[in-house]
Amino acid sequence: MLPFLLSLTLALLLGRPTIAWLAAHCRERNRSDSPTLQQLHAAKTGTPLMGGLFIVASLAITLLALGDPHDPQLWLALLALAGFASLGMLDDWLKTRGPCRGLSVRAKLAGQLAAGGILAMLVARWQPAAAPAWLFVPWATLVLVATANAVNLADGLDGLAGGLVAVAAAAWAWIAYRAGAGTCLVIAAATCGATLGFLWFNRHPARVFMGDTGSLALGGMLGLMALLLGQELRLLAIGGVLVAEAVSVLVQVGYFKWRKQRVFRCAPLHHHFQFQGWPETRIVARFWLAGLVCALVGMLDWPAWID
Repeated sequence: MLPFLLSLTLALLLGRPTIAWLAAHCRERNRSDSPTLQQLHAAKTGTPLMGGLFIVASLAITLLALGDPHDPQLWLALLALAGFASLGMLDDWLKTRGPCRGLSVRAKLAGQLAAGGILAMLVARWQPAAAPAWLFVPWATLVLVATANAVNLADGLDGLAGGLVAVAAAAWAWIAYRAGAGTCLVIAAATCGATLGFLWFNRHPARVFMGDTGSLALGGMLGLMALLLGQELRLLAIGGVLVAEAVSVLVQVGYFKWRKQRVFRCAPLHHHFQFQGWPETRIVARFWLAGLVCALVGMLDWPAWID
């Protein structure tokens, strides 16, 4: 409970001054290729962006204060936090400057692959896996990049990504506790606490958005927890809603290139329901409930052949 409470308290304390600074320097511009989506989110224009800064700060302080400095897993978590948050921060900063919409898709993916690849090689060195390094490193990189992007895609409605991450982190904390993985337990509990502290300011109507600074960092942390615990398959269950968000984008883009038709009215999936007239708060509540069910499934005792 201590890392959870400390990170939660820090996020609540850091939130107000950080939002005040962001309001003066970094605001959402609400630029979209979809006129309908731009109209739906018109009220969000001018909301402070890059709120992930105080999530990352709260999480980093907690890990440094309560983590075991002799455990490489602690430094892997801090490296994941720094790498993905730095990339997201650059993207957010560019979005608020001039006509730029942030990093290009290729540049952003290249940065994620670089951060994920370096982290995967370090995990392979300090966290020996059953698979050989030449096989584990690409797999671990894929897990990290895919999870970071899934959280990033889910960050489109007030409180949506934060709630899903908090539930997933709580599930990982339970699994780490059952496995006796002390450092992973601290990482997961602190992630849950910092994210819930952010939700105090991000609930509808949001006073701040986490931006890519927060979404990429939190996604990277969820992927890293799965790798450190050797439970990557459980990540598909625990993050089931995040997986659905990412898959909806892949299906939409792929099918449109193939047949020049759309499967969903808009992707990611939460926008599809917006286009159908669902209120934002209803979508978020339903997705949170689905995320809780997915997390509970991921926490169950699975057959040995699956684990």
